[in-house]
Amino acid sequence: MTSQQSISSQPLKRIYLDVCALNRPLDDQSQMRIRLETDAVLLILSHVRAHNVQMSPQTYLPEETVVRRGLEALMAALVPVETARFLSLPRSRYADYVQWYRQWQAQLDSQQFFDNVFTPPPPPDQTVEP
Repeated sequence: MTSQQSISSQPLKRIYLDVCALNRPLDDQSQMRIRLETDAVLLILSHVRAHNVQMSPQTYLPEETVVRRGLEALMAALVPVETARFLSLPRSRYADYVQWYRQWQAQLDSQQFFDNVFTPPPPPDQTVEP
């Protein structure tokens, strides 16, 4: 049996979790919503760790392809004047999330990540000083 197959010889389901989901267990757990989201992520990661599902990186299209397809979709949905108007609407400039995510993922040590996520925190009275 390979790591790509489960015991029943069925191909593993592939999942993708973005950086926000992967970091949820490391967030402040004092809010109920955060704690519930953390529990969900930990459950998914436990299935990954047990080789019940396979976690795979997301493949992104090159920016040129995204721009070309986006313009084609806009031109198909809007007339050229409205496409130009839409493209000139003011918006804030965001950092290149895709580039940042790829760099983060390239340096990710999966064993260390799992150890950080699945190691329970010390009891409140035994916190370790840095």
